Amino acid sequence: MEHLATYAKRLLPRWVKGLLRFFLVPKTVRQTERELGTFVLEKTRDFSMRRRGRPESLQSSILKDCILRQKCLSEMSEAHQFLQTALMPDYRQNLYEYYRQQQYLILLVFLSYAFRGPGCLASHIQPYIAASSELSSMRILDYGAGLAFGLIHLMRTCPGKVASITIVDLDLIHTDLVEYILSDIRSDTEIAVMRVTNPEAIPDFGKRTFNVIYGKDVFEHLTEPERHLRSMLARAEDSCHCYFDFSDHGAKYLQHVHPQLSHLPEILREFSFRSDGNTAGLSKFVRTA
Repeated sequence: MEHLATYAKRLLPRWVKGLLRFFLVPKTVRQTERELGTFVLEKTRDFSMRRRGRPESLQSSILKDCILRQKCLSEMSEAHQFLQTALMPDYRQNLYEYYRQQQYLILLVFLSYAFRGPGCLASHIQPYIAASSELSSMRILDYGAGLAFGLIHLMRTCPGKVASITIVDLDLIHTDLVEYILSDIRSDTEIAVMRVTNPEAIPDFGKRTFNVIYGKDVFEHLTEPERHLRSMLARAEDSCHCYFDFSDHGAKYLQHVHPQLSHLPEILREFSFRSDGNTAGLSKFVRTA
């Protein structure tokens, strides 16, 4: 049933989905999302100054139209992927080079997330809110964090619950920005950022353990998602909450090198996790001591 609902949502025109979200998503949630997006943009300006860039360029009307009003953004970000697929030989084996070349376009897309309409950040924020309500202390692994809106929101609203954060993501500009924002919010929180230059490499977590593991929009980009998932679960504590995006991501094209993910919940069961429903579109799994 969940797969049918996901498929049906993909068939709806964008304007219909936006209208539905407007009526279904509470006004307080919409305000929180836009306020969070505005906060991240303000921190991006500070980050620009820290890097001795030109923060006034963030006021460009063209840039603001892309971020705040989505003007041409979705078409532009998708079109360049098709062009890359057409012209880049063996692109699946050279994904990091592709990401490195497009890192500012990727950041542009990330910055726009909070302004895409009501509920746009639900899958980023709600899992962390749910986990914080059930756990007294959180040792978090965010795998493929992107701009990490959920972590930023969590650190702003209940930083006292966050014992440690470990981020795994590509060694790109958005990862630097996330580290700057999180460290600026609370400098005394243990934050480890593991920068990856090979998307297929398995990071070494050392002695770190986690009781919250989050992974959205990451597994479909990996040739062997099973290896990555097992490496995360091997560092899960006896009591642990996991939130993963295991939805079908369509055909094997563009950056979706492994779009079929329906078999991955079996790996959670191998590690004694049980399914605990769905949180904002992400599959939730729980293991208790």
